[in-house]
Amino acid sequence: MAYRLPAARAPVEIEDGPTVEVQSIGAWPIYRTAVGLVSAFLAAKPAAEVAALRELYAFFGTEAQPTWSIVDHRGPILPTPDGMLRLPLPLALAIIDGWVSTFQPVPEATAVDAMIPPGALRDELNKGLRRKKAD
Repeated sequence: MAYRLPAARAPVEIEDGPTVEVQSIGAWPIYRTAVGLVSAFLAAKPAAEVAALRELYAFFGTEAQPTWSIVDHRGPILPTPDGMLRLPLPLALAIIDGWVSTFQPVPEATAVDAMIPPGALRDELNKGLRRKKAD
């Protein structure tokens, strides 16, 4: 039997916008690719913008597996790359930004991590260290 990685669905909060749910980003390369594709779109010359958007939307659709209930004058907008092209650009980018925000990087290792085995004590000591660092 294959090992299944833990996966979590997450809501994307959009002020005064639709309800969107995505697959959380669990791997750093997915996060970096998403950020790179957004950056490529923002840097694209006008003639290359649509191609950059299609690539970004295709990656988002494959990795985020979004679900939503959005309609326009033509009816339901499917959560596909072609459907995303029907969304207003600020809304589409807000959805992607919300998805990218689901990535939780692993905190940097601390001295406590090197000295104490995993467990509740180590977690509590690390919480205290992070609070002290934040102050």
